[in-house]
Amino acid sequence: LIFLIAVLIAAAVVLPPLINISRYQREITALMTRSLGRPVRLSSVKLRLLPRPGFVLTNLSVGESGEFGVEPILSAQTVVASIRLSALLTGKVEVDRINLDEASLNLVQSAAGRWNLESIMAGGLAQGLSQTAPTSTKPVFVHKVAAFPYLEATNSRVNLKRGFEKYPYSLVGTQLSFWQESPGVWRLRLRGQPARTDMEISAADTGDLRLEATLQMLAGHGLYDMPLKVQAEWREAQLGQLSRLLLGSDQGW
Repeated sequence: LIFLIAVLIAAAVVLPPLINISRYQREITALMTRSLGRPVRLSSVKLRLLPRPGFVLTNLSVGESGEFGVEPILSAQTVVASIRLSALLTGKVEVDRINLDEASLNLVQSAAGRWNLESIMAGGLAQGLSQTAPTSTKPVFVHKVAAFPYLEATNSRVNLKRGFEKYPYSLVGTQLSFWQESPGVWRLRLRGQPARTDMEISAADTGDLRLEATLQMLAGHGLYDMPLKVQAEWREAQLGQLSRLLLGSDQGW
């Protein structure tokens, strides 16, 4: 048993670099597009078998709808997309979890008051792939709307925008998790340091913002009409720097 485990681990380490997964890059790009509900671009893809099967993506960029500007909603240098094991056993490839490090996320509100996350939660673009013929030896990339994968970002930045205008407020060093708990029910967990991009300010003095939210998606309703439960706390903030962060100058608190 020990010998078999050692062989499997060695194979998982040695085989991925030898497998030419780049020929599937178009299918994997479309798979990510279908999973995220937004057009996706990436420069390269590699296979990973441990600790769970998946793909390592380089220079990932998730496109934005023209209503919310031209900047990508999400970009990251390196991304690990893990495969849903239950689907893999049936010969299908579905993304179960996406891990990003040092990513940049833009939360945008349009002039009409809509947020760019609304279309993602409503199902997004739902772009699919041509299903491979049963006689082919290639993996089958399923042609259907996939369940949204568990999205986790570490050491990342969250920017706030209104249309094409970017606010000076942002969260840095952010740990973020976003997932669909059940059909129509979304969960968000976030922790980061508030910051401003238009002035020098000590991140250590702006404290630590933590937030957990649950959102119920309702058909035919906008984000403001959905039941929302939020728990948030802002701790360890120095009052003078807090006033400088919010108002642009130290109020002497």
